[in-house]
Amino acid sequence: MFKRLSNIIFRSKADVYRHQEFLLLNLVERTKKGEFSLSIKTKAKIRSEKQNAKMWPMLADISSQLTWAGESFSSDDWKKIIMGAWQKIEKGTYSRMVPGLEGGIVVLNCYSTSKLSVKDFASVIEYIYSHGDTNGVCWSDPALKAYESYREVA
Repeated sequence: MFKRLSNIIFRSKADVYRHQEFLLLNLVERTKKGEFSLSIKTKAKIRSEKQNAKMWPMLADISSQLTWAGESFSSDDWKKIIMGAWQKIEKGTYSRMVPGLEGGIVVLNCYSTSKLSVKDFASVIEYIYSHGDTNGVCWSDPALKAYESYREVA
């Protein structure tokens, strides 16, 4: 009897390549017979490290020049603040906050930049630039160069 694909374990790339053609032909034949339906879905390309490196000079400029709610924040904190705002604008959802087990606040369901698609990450970069520009950030040379060369990466 044919095993479910979810039970197949490939231990090396060689195993994958060896079985790839067999699996694909088997899937096509079984789909033709109406035994199940087959759909192939492509995943959006995830942002690269090179793209990520372009965000940090911009966040550094915002961190050194702006305050939020009367406080100064690190670049990493600004990334979280910006991601929360971007999530609301682009995805229509808010991050949730709950009390921590040992006090403080824990932020839930905030988007992670490392898991964003190239398209979404480009949108985050545009949001960072827009927010900084609107709030009078004087962009440093590294930030300007990063922003100007960004489109080459996306």
